[in-house]
Amino acid sequence: LSSISLGLILLYIISWEEPDIPTVVKIDFADDFGEIIEEFEEKGGRGGAEDGTREIDIGTIVKKDIHLISDKQDPLVAVCVAGVTRSLLSPIVYKRLRHNLVEALSANAHVIAVIKAYTDKDKISGLKRLKKWDTVGFGNSSNNISGLLTSLRYLKPAALRIYTREEDDFNYTCKLDPKLDRHHYYSRSDNLAKVFLGQMKGLWDCMQEMIKLEKKHNIQFDAIARTRTDSVWLQPIRSARSLLDEYPNAGVHWWDHFIFTPRKGITTFTSFWDQYQNCTDVHRGAYTPEIAVERGLQKQIGMEYKWDWFPSVVKRRSHNESTAEWNCK
Repeated sequence: LSSISLGLILLYIISWEEPDIPTVVKIDFADDFGEIIEEFEEKGGRGGAEDGTREIDIGTIVKKDIHLISDKQDPLVAVCVAGVTRSLLSPIVYKRLRHNLVEALSANAHVIAVIKAYTDKDKISGLKRLKKWDTVGFGNSSNNISGLLTSLRYLKPAALRIYTREEDDFNYTCKLDPKLDRHHYYSRSDNLAKVFLGQMKGLWDCMQEMIKLEKKHNIQFDAIARTRTDSVWLQPIRSARSLLDEYPNAGVHWWDHFIFTPRKGITTFTSFWDQYQNCTDVHRGAYTPEIAVERGLQKQIGMEYKWDWFPSVVKRRSHNESTAEWNCK
């Protein structure tokens, strides 16, 4: 990379502006976001919740009457966007995600979103890297609520899951053992373990939604892509057609920012949780997301795990976060 390119990447990573988020509706909720979503769910996910002046219909977020089409030049691609909300609220994140990733991959690329909106103040305070802005439900922020709804509508997901409670997402019953963790990171505390497990459960959820779409439309996706909820796509990615041609028997990744694999590499995203949810004592599988997805891909005979560079960086809140500096280097 040239010094100019590195400078641009550094600028995107370390700079933070209070997002000027356009809102589809003006929201002034007094309740926690989790309670709002519970109202949606009680009404079948489509009825809406009343804030005293206006009704919000969460059903309008998901694409209606979609047609899944596979074309040689425009393969059918499932783009998994899963995780804690973080800077997905920011227009520079969700707009570039749609135009520079989803639309650039293929005219037949569809977003599958799995959003974790549950919060616990004690758990958040125990995670030094997880700030208030990382999630939606913390502290009655109408800007964050409307920002999430706006970003999701802009992404037009073909399928959407929103978890408002951790216990509805997963239970941490199979413990990570520091003695088995050669990286000595996620096993250091229950909080960090849940961060890791939440990532892997989100990938698994994405694949379950993808399979539902395939059964409903009697068609199979050609490829699967995964991106973070806080990635800024600096320029259009190469097309899915070119990636499939170059990596017909491989999953390709750019750190944990992006993963792309042919459909047959679905185990990249599912095998970890398939194993974990059947565990009853101590976890004996992978202890980092990177190793988990690599091992998952290797379950497909003849497939490899490749590294490549893609024009994506992480949007952090502050240049004081050490991970921002590390990512840039």
